[in-house]
Amino acid sequence: MIAIVGSPIIGLFLFVLCKANFRTNDPYLLVVHYDKDADSEVQKALPENKLRSRTVTSAGVELMVEVRMKAKEASSVDELLKIQGVKDASLVSYNADIS
Repeated sequence: MIAIVGSPIIGLFLFVLCKANFRTNDPYLLVVHYDKDADSEVQKALPENKLRSRTVTSAGVELMVEVRMKAKEASSVDELLKIQGVKDASLVSYNADIS
């Protein structure tokens, strides 16, 4: 009797949880190529992030960081291009799961 009543209630609860949008900000990889002289300005302009890779060559710096933001905030990456010395900036959708 309890199983007959409880199963639909649990099913309804799980359905509501699946449909509710409890997602936080989505993870993205932000890749920025810039001249060494622009390093401090780029660091100030970056949102809160987790460093994934930093490569320094004679041609400049490639910085790869994991950032979390909503998709509609992705246009904020355009602000990086306004910094003198920034060559390009790419934002890539990122799933941290390793298969």
